[in-house]
Amino acid sequence: MFAVAAAALVAANRASADGWRIASPLDIPETRTYIDIEGGAEWQSLPTWTLGNHPGTTTPYYSYNATATGPAGGFALGYRPPGGWMGLGHNERVEVSGDFFGLDDRTNRGLGPVNVNDLWNPVGGGGALLTGGVFSASTNTQQYGGELALRLATDIDLSPGFAVTPAVAIFGGLARRTVDYSDLQQCSFVPGTVCFDDQVNEALDTRQIGLGVSAGSRYMLGGGFAFLAGGGAALVGTRSSLHASDCFDENSAVAGCQPLAAIPNSETSAKRGRTDIGARLEGQLGIRYILAGNATIDLLGGLRFDSAVPSIRNPTSATQTVSLGSSGQLGETVMLRASFPLGR
Repeated sequence: MFAVAAAALVAANRASADGWRIASPLDIPETRTYIDIEGGAEWQSLPTWTLGNHPGTTTPYYSYNATATGPAGGFALGYRPPGGWMGLGHNERVEVSGDFFGLDDRTNRGLGPVNVNDLWNPVGGGGALLTGGVFSASTNTQQYGGELALRLATDIDLSPGFAVTPAVAIFGGLARRTVDYSDLQQCSFVPGTVCFDDQVNEALDTRQIGLGVSAGSRYMLGGGFAFLAGGGAALVGTRSSLHASDCFDENSAVAGCQPLAAIPNSETSAKRGRTDIGARLEGQLGIRYILAGNATIDLLGGLRFDSAVPSIRNPTSATQTVSLGSSGQLGETVMLRASFPLGR
């Protein structure tokens, strides 16, 4: 049984993403209040980010799939009202939880052999600009934010050592994604040569609100250990706002933006908004250790999929401007969680 649990945890070692959690049966003393705290690492596979196009096509000359990684953490504060107020199971409780994450992804790469006819399309429109060839590019992507949730849950014993926890939750969250891109164009890398140093800076703010249901389970293994598993689904509404700016910079030797004075669209900006309604599916596996009946420590892994995550669509032709789309996204974490009662 230990081998099966460990293998399942390893298979999901990039686990459920930020925010709304799956409640598991409690194995701490039945005080009125309890708390849990958690910390770990998170991965988010972000939508593909592209720029420009090859001549005569809408194929971008730069394309990147960022996987933002970094720390994540959270807390939950629970209250058990007296008197079996739900009339279902035991450990009936109200729980407030919060989660946060701070992730990034950085890449630098050469793009040779270059195509001197590749085209740069300003985010604010105005017509394509000839790159003269893109020699190298770098992208810094950051994703950070968090969620708060209010949850009702109860534990139901199905057999000795085996219990399930149905729960319903409302939740809301904020997230910001920034993409800072720069490249070197139209230069020969001879010492003292000045290159074009072009830039795109984009900030995408997302607000979410949702309603979800979940079911967690706990199966005692003996020796103070237990196996945890669970799943959940939610309906999520999302409102996204994008602010984008760029600079077709003719001078890499001077800091800041020096757009081409003769070309009005060599420095542009744009704002875009989008509203989506999507689904969230989430799974969780883990191992629990019960500390002398007073506290528990959980090692959790899982996986989350959101069907409607905003994506930035930079123009791939002279007639386009930047826009917002929607795509599916996987989010994953590994978390260590400690739960313990407050008071007596």
